Amino acid sequence: MRKYFRDGKDGMLCICIHNTLLCGFPVGKKSLNDYQKDANELIVSGLRDNKNIKFQIYVYSHYIKQMYKRIVEKKYNDYDDFVLLLSCVLALVKLKILDEDEVISIYPNKKKIERMKRERKLKILSLNKQFS
Repeated sequence: MRKYFRDGKDGMLCICIHNTLLCGFPVGKKSLNDYQKDANELIVSGLRDNKNIKFQIYVYSHYIKQMYKRIVEKKYNDYDDFVLLLSCVLALVKLKILDEDEVISIYPNKKKIERMKRERKLKILSLNKQFS
């Protein structure tokens, strides 16, 4: 099984379904808006091919279920499968079928977290010195 988790300079966009972390995409060169534009293009191309919204919702949700099943069973998945999974999830969020807060999480970069912790410790130390 190949998992896809990439950390970008600004963090990682993660997809969670049924409390299972499925994949993570880098945020840096590409932002969440860029990923959402890809999902919008998926919806629009379906409409251009005379596929109604109800059919598109069925196809996107079916693909997400199949990918979830393959990931749980630890079967081989290609990078393109994960990109399509992200587009399907974001398309269903756009169509208000899925709640964005439940399936999408953006985690900051580890280096940024460590820097924030160091800055916080320095602030706490300086406050303690002032009130001592």
